[in-house]
Formats: sequence, C-alpha cells, structure tokens
Amino acid sequence: MQLKRSNFIGRLINYFSFTAIVLFNFRKIKHYKSIMIFSNPPILPVIGVLAKKIFKTKFIFVSYDVYPEIAIQTQTLNKDSIISKIMNIINGFVFKSVDKVITLSEEMSSTLQKHRKNLNNNKLVSIPNWDTSNKLLSKKLNLNKFEHLKNKIVISYFGNLGIAQDEKIIFRTLNSIKNDNNIHFIFAGHGKKIDDLKNFVKDNEIENIDIFGFLQGSEFEEALAITDYSIVSLQEGLHGLAVPSKTYTLLRAGIPVLAAMDKNSDVVQSLLKYNAGFHLDKSNHDEIINTLKSISTQEDSRLKMNALKLYHEEYQRNLGTSKYITVLNELIKE
Repeated sequence: MQLKRSNFIGRLINYFSFTAIVLFNFRKIKHYKSIMIFSNPPILPVIGVLAKKIFKTKFIFVSYDVYPEIAIQTQTLNKDSIISKIMNIINGFVFKSVDKVITLSEEMSSTLQKHRKNLNNNKLVSIPNWDTSNKLLSKKLNLNKFEHLKNKIVISYFGNLGIAQDEKIIFRTLNSIKNDNNIHFIFAGHGKKIDDLKNFVKDNEIENIDIFGFLQGSEFEEALAITDYSIVSLQEGLHGLAVPSKTYTLLRAGIPVLAAMDKNSDVVQSLLKYNAGFHLDKSNHDEIINTLKSISTQEDSRLKMNALKLYHEEYQRNLGTSKYITVLNELIKE
C-alpha cells in the first residue's frame, strides 16, 4: 500500500503491507542461493533471518539508513518507545544472522561496528551509491524554463527537504544572497520542511529564488545544466546514519557540491580531497558565498572538472556494481 508518507501511521501501514506481501511469497526464496534486503522498510530484514534459518539462503543486508538511531536522532521516535525496542530486538537477530552487511560509507560501517554487538566486523563492506541516470548531461539543452538564469550564478537544492536535512544552513545561505541580483537559488523537491522554506522566503522578502516540486526528465536535466553549485544537506547528529544520495547525481553532472553536513563524513572528505566542492556550515556560509562570488572562470572550470573526476574515480556505477558482484560471488562460493 502507498499511503501518505508524512503520516506516521501511513508509513507503518506501508511497511507492514509490503512485508506481508513478501511473507506471502516467502516459499519462492528457497530457489535462490542468496538474497539482498535493504534497510527500508526497517522490519523487512526479518525475512532474511527466516530465509537463512529455513532455506540456508545467504543473507546480504544493505544499510541505507541506520534504524532506530536515525529515527531517534530526528525525533521521529523516542528511544524508550515500544517501536524502538522492537527495532533493537530485530537488529539483534538480523546482525547475528547476516552473512554480509553493505553500507554506503565508511562512517556508517563504523557506526554499525560500534553499536551492533552481534555484528562480526569482517562482514562489513562499504560500497557508495551511484547516479542511476541513463542520460548524459547536455549543456546544449533547450533552457526555456530557466532562460532568466543564463547569466547568473545559480545555486540549487534538489530532492527532499525533510527531517534528515539541515534547513537552517540553507535558510542562512538564502538570506545572505537575497540582495545580490547576480545570484539565484533554485529549490526543486518536496518534504516536511517545504512550507517552512516558503514561509522563510516570504517573511524575509527573498525574490531571487524559484521553488519547484520534483523535476523529472528533461526539466531536471535543464535544471542541472543551468546550475553552477548545489547544496546537499544532512542534519547535525546524523553523521554515520545516512548519506545524501543526490551527491552522486550532482557530481555526475560536473556540479561542485556545497556539503552542509559533518566535516568528517566521507562525502565532505572526498569533496575536499578532489577540490570538487566546499564544506558549508553555520560558521562559514558567508565566507563560502563570498568565495563563489569572486571565483575566477578558470577556477570555476577546474571545480567542475574535479567534480566529474571524483564521480568517475569513486562513484561511477560500474565501480559500485563490481563490488556488489564480488560480494555475491564470494558468498556463493562459500
């Protein structure tokens, strides 16, 4: 079932209905040597435990988010709630039974290693995600929708603006550029904090911004083509619990990234290592914006080339899939 995700009860029904359908088809799993189960919905990995015990199927768990910690940190759940306790019990079974755990980053592996006492450390493998687009970005697109932005510095934010994102640093950035006609901000996405964004823009009389819903297809490609820099964000305290997936799409498009997240994260460290973006936080956002205003054409081109280089050397699709294949082959041979 696909009920509204902003409602907690709706999310629970979605989770349980999907898991129920998988259980209904459970017998089919016996025909497979291994199965791969993702962390969302959080109760689904129980299927992997049952398959391993009943059918001796190899069980790979892919951690996109760390539950219940991420829900507790974002105040979606109370750590003493029944649901949190149930999730912890499920984790105990899952991490004791799993054959391999794939995480999106080294810091996520470290988090699980620290907080999952039943998890054998040699079962952890870090494999970043990648951009799933089959299209190559063209800078010769028909940019009618963004014609008014052609001669401006465009800073964009794409994707969800919800409980996992730090909206405050985005709002500060918006406020710091509102009087500069040479800079324009694009927001394209949804999320629980979208109304907060609209109210902030209205209350602070910010005019150099366009707010869209999710853009798809050619419209999204055009938005990428006109973008000079883009923000990815992760709420303070979520370091090691999640990774902003839009990062890969931005790098694939050769867009330098402004990372509003923990400086020690894999994403920020990669950006700084390749000089493919900047670390953005509440203490330096004015400094970063001033840097973007004064940056030379040569340095701007270098940043964009470095973003592409980072994508091709660390986040390209075939790099990630080859690591998945290695994990699968190793398990099947055991």
